[in-house]
Amino acid sequence: MEAKIAQGDLKNAEEFLIASYWTFLKYQKGDDAKKDEAQAVKTTPEDLTDIEYQILNSNLRKTFCKMFTAQNELPRATDEIKETIFMDSQIYGPENIITSESYYLLGNIFNLTQDFVSADSNYGIYIGIWYKALKKFFHKLNYEGNQVEPLDSLLVKQAFYLLQEIQRIPSCIHSRVLRPQDGPSHGHPALLLQ
Repeated sequence: MEAKIAQGDLKNAEEFLIASYWTFLKYQKGDDAKKDEAQAVKTTPEDLTDIEYQILNSNLRKTFCKMFTAQNELPRATDEIKETIFMDSQIYGPENIITSESYYLLGNIFNLTQDFVSADSNYGIYIGIWYKALKKFFHKLNYEGNQVEPLDSLLVKQAFYLLQEIQRIPSCIHSRVLRPQDGPSHGHPALLLQ
């Protein structure tokens, strides 16, 4: 779905996303009648834990946000990403690297509506979360060596890609700090990434 959104194939992306969401809503944890029916046709996954259910719901909403943003339906995109931030904050915490992407997406929405202060604030939250995560990781690596749990490489690659995207936004104060030609900004999270 996200590939279709990135390619601009919004009609097909919307159809796939609606079908996915319908399937997700059709499966309700604890509904024995639906479970019996699903077991007969073997189309429903094993019982989902509450956390798994919330994670799936959050991921779907995040994808809806991306689609609505691409369709320039910014109020709907904002509603979806605010719900995602709330759910991810409950699951992972408000300053978790998984939650951070939602702040970036909210920053993009604010940037499109030319609310540059709010956009910059959300980009700053994104940068701050990654700064803390990487600082903590490298600190542990220096003191604990091989005992450190590695960061998810896909999340790290995504983070560096999104940080480069923030760098390209001329209206963003944080983008100026991230640009090496402007020199370092003492005490700013971007220092770690230079």
